[in-house]
Amino acid sequence: MNYNHNMKYNSYSSYSTNVNFIKFIAAVMVILSHSFPLASGTMDNEWFNIITNGQYTMGGVAVCVFFFYSGLLVSKSLEKSTSAKQYFMKRVIRIIPPLAAVVILSTFIMGPIVTTLPIYRYFVDPRTYLYLLNSILILVHDLPGVFENNSYLSTVNGSLWTLPVEAVCYVACFLLFKLKLHKKLPMKILLVLSILFDILFLILSKQMSLGMIYSMVLPVLMFFAGIFYYIFRDSIKMDYRFLIIAILVIIISNFSGTLLLGLYLGFPYILAYTGFCCKRIPELLGNLGKISYGIYLCAFPIQQCLVWSFGGTMNIYGNMLMTLPLSMIVGWFLYEFMEKRLLTHKQK
Repeated sequence: MNYNHNMKYNSYSSYSTNVNFIKFIAAVMVILSHSFPLASGTMDNEWFNIITNGQYTMGGVAVCVFFFYSGLLVSKSLEKSTSAKQYFMKRVIRIIPPLAAVVILSTFIMGPIVTTLPIYRYFVDPRTYLYLLNSILILVHDLPGVFENNSYLSTVNGSLWTLPVEAVCYVACFLLFKLKLHKKLPMKILLVLSILFDILFLILSKQMSLGMIYSMVLPVLMFFAGIFYYIFRDSIKMDYRFLIIAILVIIISNFSGTLLLGLYLGFPYILAYTGFCCKRIPELLGNLGKISYGIYLCAFPIQQCLVWSFGGTMNIYGNMLMTLPLSMIVGWFLYEFMEKRLLTHKQK
């Protein structure tokens, strides 16, 4: 790392407890955000939804955190991979086994308990087995008779939509590096093109209802921002004054009604700076990030189960307080008995 007065560049080469802890906070934010629609049926009172005047949610910001760090760290992993097979196997081992575990448990343990159907009918219903397609990133939202009376429809695990999107980003990252596009296009041209795309998207979003596409665009842009920060790590200066500017950009864009553009411009710098250039937090806190993926996978169905147990609606804050420890416990089990062992085995 080279220093120039109070400016510095970051190679992103060292392990960061800060990044892990930020990812844990993001997983918690997803739970807090989902508690509002799952417990009450509406996002109207969600904290970020109010602060941003309906422009974005706390869960959306959290997903952007995951996608930015994923883009940055996956780029680093790709450069270290000796082959396409090794690169993609790393991604499969990281994502699929914990996902499959949560999907199988939801289908064969949770489903029979909460379904309104007789057990026999639940197990002979083809939709029960179609839900297993989630294990290979083919989205199926419902299980027969499950959560039908909950306030937020019958979606079993609404968090899973990000995983196929992220998988596509992995492929795009590989192609970008394989075709050496990052070396053919200068940094300034890439930055200008990405900003123009974001502005175009903002304009179009006001002209038409984009549905789920609207939710996908900013996280995908954040993934490529992560790639951008890694590729140009020797050119992007890290300085607390730029950090302040990035924060001001987001604040101003929020009040001007262009928050998505502000987040795209400012949030990656904030994440890069706080993740890698601030004083490292203690290892104990950083280790919480190891269970962030497990928390993300299991929290939604846990929240739905809690709402189901209260008859279809429940207190929002009660849902938060009960989900947090339960999802951390399940997240720890997923990490300790699956992710950790698979990662250890891969390194042998």
